[in-house]
Amino acid sequence: MVSVARRRPLLACRACGAGQERGGAEAAGVGGGGPGGGSALPRGGGLRPPTGAGKLAIRDGDAGGRGQAAGRGGHLRAPGGRAHFPQGHREGDPGRRAGLRPRAAAAGFGCPDGRRRRQLITRLVVALLATVLLSSRPARAEGPVRIVLPGGVRLLVRHEPGGERVAFCVLVRAGAAEEEGLPGVGLLTARSLFGSNLNQSADAVQRYVYSAGGSLEVRWHPDCTSIECVTTREAFADAFYVVCQALKNAAFDAETVAAARRQVEAEASRAASDPFQAAYAGLRRLLHPDSAYGGPFGASEGSLRRLTPEAAQAYFRKWYTPGRTVVSVAGAIRPEEAEREARNQLIDYDRPEARPPRMPAEHRAAAGLLGRAAKSLPAKTTTVAAAFPAPGLADPDQPAFAVLTALVGGGKSSRLFQAAREQAGLGYALDAHAPPLAGPGHLVAYLEFDPALREGRTAGGANAQPSAEAAAERLVVESVRSVLWRPPDARELERARRFAIGTHVLGRQRARDRAFHGAWQELLGPGAENDDRLPDRLSVVTAEDVARAARRFLRCWAVCIVRPATARRAAGTRAEEGVRDP
Repeated sequence: MVSVARRRPLLACRACGAGQERGGAEAAGVGGGGPGGGSALPRGGGLRPPTGAGKLAIRDGDAGGRGQAAGRGGHLRAPGGRAHFPQGHREGDPGRRAGLRPRAAAAGFGCPDGRRRRQLITRLVVALLATVLLSSRPARAEGPVRIVLPGGVRLLVRHEPGGERVAFCVLVRAGAAEEEGLPGVGLLTARSLFGSNLNQSADAVQRYVYSAGGSLEVRWHPDCTSIECVTTREAFADAFYVVCQALKNAAFDAETVAAARRQVEAEASRAASDPFQAAYAGLRRLLHPDSAYGGPFGASEGSLRRLTPEAAQAYFRKWYTPGRTVVSVAGAIRPEEAEREARNQLIDYDRPEARPPRMPAEHRAAAGLLGRAAKSLPAKTTTVAAAFPAPGLADPDQPAFAVLTALVGGGKSSRLFQAAREQAGLGYALDAHAPPLAGPGHLVAYLEFDPALREGRTAGGANAQPSAEAAAERLVVESVRSVLWRPPDARELERARRFAIGTHVLGRQRARDRAFHGAWQELLGPGAENDDRLPDRLSVVTAEDVARAARRFLRCWAVCIVRPATARRAAGTRAEEGVRDP
């Protein structure tokens, strides 16, 4: 064995007990000219040695032995020169031939037992990282499984493994069209569902809901009523039992209905005093004069006194039927488990089906302005809103119209925002959207602004500037109808497609949303699968598709203006002005 003037302490191999002396760069085969010039580990790294083992750090290519060795006692500088191997770790051993870095060699990974130890630790680290990554990302959801129960109820189950949360939605086709001239009775019925029922008192129902945990919400839509619940897999059976008892046996006791009636009255009062809601109601009356969509979405002043427990009970018994009901479940529950609970709880849900009401037909009016309405409210701003016909959920042009809607009103790059805020500097609030409806619906675009900042007329009738209301109306209408004479270019179309797809995806991040939209498409649209396929359909919409939808739906429009009650306006209705046609 070659001797040197100063010998460094040996590092013991923790795998086989052999010792190794701290040396220079050549000890690990790092640097030029040595027989072990390669490196078996990635550049700049390697496994950390076990606790208590020495740690060597050396720069690649430093053959002069300027590496540093760090043991428990501190930092040691290794001298230059040839490496010195103790007995059992000769210069030609497998560890040197592999070109291991000093860090790995000092940790005992150069010998055969050390390599096996290194492989074992590597596998453990990889397994741990994989476990963490897989647990932090949601498991891939299975597509919805459709099951038709004996009574006719459609059950959709979307199994999403990897968690404990379960969301389910019960959707019943009981909306405005089923109210039959009594606006608000559908909303009153929805608000009264979770009072007493055939098997439980109102207090017992509330206690059961509380013990089942999670959240429970009832919402009324113009086309349907939804009961939405989020709970755990363990509590799913109890929560589903409570909902099914309300669906089958709601009693509509006087106390529950009275409390629900107060809620309905308060909601109607808030809607009547809200400028946008007032404008929206006026637009629907002009655009859908012969449809349920043209009436109030909620109670009216004349219908409130007729909203009684008997009216709610009659509405419930007639329209809450198996053939008009879809149950959608999403979360950590398998289809067979959900089917077993649904069959058990809905076995006696067997009311006869009523004749469905007439659905609204597509608007066939001549092109142009259908009408203009105005209303005054105690507010400080003016709201100018315009409505255009829109397709229903099952219409083949629905994806193209969704991209058109994003084009004219989706985000700060939309045409409405650019025209109102960037070019005209007008408006506090603005938007354009198409509420999803089963029948032919509508696209609503509106602009809210302060008339005191925009009003201004010059002397002389012929040279008088148009009023702020007229300018705002023209801006809103032309921003939407501009698609007719100015089709989108490739960049604008791509932005609109991405906005529509992103809006769709963001609206389905929660299991509750996925359960609801699956049931929505199954009950009112072409089927639950359409909701999953919609992003793909949106991604292939072309400029010609958008132009075709614009020619079909943007032929006619209605306008409603809600102005401050204190503003003085000239009497009469002004003629249409400044609205451009292609």
